[in-house]
Amino acid sequence: MLSTAIRFGGTDHIRQHPKQVKGIKKGEWNLEGLKWKEGDFAHNLESMMLLSYDYISKAAPDIKDIAFDLDTGVFYYEDSTGNSGKRREVSEKAWA
Repeated sequence: MLSTAIRFGGTDHIRQHPKQVKGIKKGEWNLEGLKWKEGDFAHNLESMMLLSYDYISKAAPDIKDIAFDLDTGVFYYEDSTGNSGKRREVSEKAWA
């Protein structure tokens, strides 16, 4: 859904499945549903991105500590102390 919304520059051509709106509650998984507003591309795009991140972070919790620098194109570990001057780059080994 996210890729087609970006590709075609809108969400008017997309219909969500009722299960996507309801969310998932199974075992440890308790994931919110998609928040959708007909005709509101910006809202729907943000909702899909946040929901995707939520799903991924449940499956791979370490992702919450990683950020991406748009200027350099580098993934790095966020410094929880707020010292942005010292960034530790995520190695290729970490993705394996």
